[in-house]
Amino acid sequence: LAKNPSLRYADTLDMARDLAEVAQWLPGGSPWLKGKAARNAQSTLTVAGNAPDEPYTGDFAYDEYTDYGRSAVSDVGRGVGGRRHNGPLLIFALALLVLGALALGEAAGVLPKINLGGTPAARFQAPGPVTYQGPLRKENGPDIHVPRALVPPTIDGDLSDWAGAQQWAVPGSYNTYIAPSQGVQPGGPTDISSMFNFAWDSDYFYISAVITDDVHVQTAATRGYNLYKGDDVEVWFDTDLASDFNVAGANGDDYQLGLSPGNFKELGPEAVFWNPDRLAARNKSVRVAAMPRPGGGYTLEAAVPWSALGKFRPEPGAAIGFAASAGDNDRPEQQVQELMMSTTPRLQYRQPFTFGNLFF
Repeated sequence: LAKNPSLRYADTLDMARDLAEVAQWLPGGSPWLKGKAARNAQSTLTVAGNAPDEPYTGDFAYDEYTDYGRSAVSDVGRGVGGRRHNGPLLIFALALLVLGALALGEAAGVLPKINLGGTPAARFQAPGPVTYQGPLRKENGPDIHVPRALVPPTIDGDLSDWAGAQQWAVPGSYNTYIAPSQGVQPGGPTDISSMFNFAWDSDYFYISAVITDDVHVQTAATRGYNLYKGDDVEVWFDTDLASDFNVAGANGDDYQLGLSPGNFKELGPEAVFWNPDRLAARNKSVRVAAMPRPGGGYTLEAAVPWSALGKFRPEPGAAIGFAASAGDNDRPEQQVQELMMSTTPRLQYRQPFTFGNLFF
């Protein structure tokens, strides 16, 4: 906990070595080391040697420890009967044992990495091998492989906690829409460009986007189900890839989510689902935040609960149909989507067969 990083442990293995030395000096005859587990006492602490979901049962009862702690401290204070037990030493020794268990659990790969200073602990786990055996869409852009979030990113628009995930970033490099009869032409990366990162855990699908844009438009008229007529991000899920492989039309397992950054003033970020329905509760379940970028554009983060996508739950190696896009409007006086840049080249509204492939 030292404020100076040079005074902190670089990793938990160094700390474990010191703990091993300290453990040699602990009093072997202490009652709390000899106690037995209470019949109903059980801890969920996982340590080396236990299966990840197997509870660890300690070798002392919590009620025995608390009784001993009270008597030891009171006896030291009163000098009763020549007892030499030291309450602070007991607490310190117990803390060392807990830290040692955590360190050993980390070293054995049972517990996630713990950062005590020095090199930051990994926040993302690389995607594993693909286990999906069904059909895959071809020529729909690059396959997207999504890391698992070991530490949930904070949804605040600041993408600093996505460090380490850049290797799985996906650009929105395909121009999939130009507004008809608007005389609109893409102006290159200074007009609009997008870079996306995605991650997942058992509770949420996480989205981060870096949008470059020379003119930002989000007005009172481009809110709610009209947010796509201003600058926005859209994410498309086909949670049953195999059954929708050649389906020309969306159904109950196809979800389209729109994310607005707002205007960074009185209009805050918001989220709406166009498909498969337009339920206020589903919209409100999504957390979204955004920040303006120096020089134009914005960064955006969102956390989409899996409960918002029906019964689907991710598994390592599984696949879904997927796409992401960034929409652009450079004319605040008009409500119109002028351009859309996507991760897949043929993306069309309510057409899941135009989505690409995403692997967990």
